[in-house]
Amino acid sequence: MVKLCCPVCAGALERRAGAYLCPKNHSFDIAKSGYVNLLLNSSQGHHGDDKLMVRARRDFLDKGYYDHFIAAVAAAAAEFAPGEAAVLDAGCGEGIYSLAVLRAIEKAGKTGELIGVDISKTALQYAAKRSPAFTLCVASCAHLPVGDGSVDEVLNIFSPFVPEAAARRYVDAERHFPQYGERAMLARLRGMTPEDWARTAHGSEGLWSLAMRAAQCCGTLQELESMVKSRRYPMTRVRRLLLCAALGLTEDVLNLEIPYVRALAMDGAGRRVLREMRELETLPIINAGQTPEDKDYFELELRAAGLYGLFGEGAVCAPPSRLRDERIYVRRNAE
Repeated sequence: MVKLCCPVCAGALERRAGAYLCPKNHSFDIAKSGYVNLLLNSSQGHHGDDKLMVRARRDFLDKGYYDHFIAAVAAAAAEFAPGEAAVLDAGCGEGIYSLAVLRAIEKAGKTGELIGVDISKTALQYAAKRSPAFTLCVASCAHLPVGDGSVDEVLNIFSPFVPEAAARRYVDAERHFPQYGERAMLARLRGMTPEDWARTAHGSEGLWSLAMRAAQCCGTLQELESMVKSRRYPMTRVRRLLLCAALGLTEDVLNLEIPYVRALAMDGAGRRVLREMRELETLPIINAGQTPEDKDYFELELRAAGLYGLFGEGAVCAPPSRLRDERIYVRRNAE
């Protein structure tokens, strides 16, 4: 069982009669809704998402837009979890991903313990209602309230991520440290049926059938791309296919008329281009925080942003070993 740590002295916390106490008698009450507040100076204003933000996100996710992504994350977590897994969800929100991961681990015949951490009390209130099996803490991802080397997996889905803080919590940080969204994407590709691949944009039958077979035996995206790439199928085409497959994009979706342009950031040259576009009235320009009227295209944008958010800047896939390269070469030529 994972021990929580005192945010004041870093001593191990023990649960006693509705509160957590450390050896130096620092005490933290458990709220009626089921979480414990381990965030120091939490009385100084509101922290994290408020009730309206949490409710809007919950309502959006409950409509199923991210179901395939949630399933992929859960499948990857279950695959690499040990028989008795301690999982830390850093930035758990309302616990939607936490519950999916816990269920997937149990479905795989393993046992799981989940500790959810979020800076928003409101989000944790919803998480507590989602499952009484969670241990929930109000805390920051920069100061995770669990002992070093005490968890087997760390989830971080669309939350502020502090690699050094998360890595210290791994039982085996070097072996388990995540390649961001790579495992989730591979799990999604491995779970696709031939019918799913056939509907995917940018994929002739020869290309998608090769990618489908390669996805079952490659351990990294770099291996997968290298195995599928050839003179006939250049890397850019392979990557387009894999991205469309991970997002579930068909030719019909890609042929949608572009209804707007979203400006996320710009420099001086970018501002000049935007002014010219407005003068020419080519396409409506949407700012980062605006919700457009075209809901179909907006859903596509959200799905793309969701996958992009898994891949942090500078995340590099580990290069395949020579043995793996030789095995891929032999298999490709045998086909």
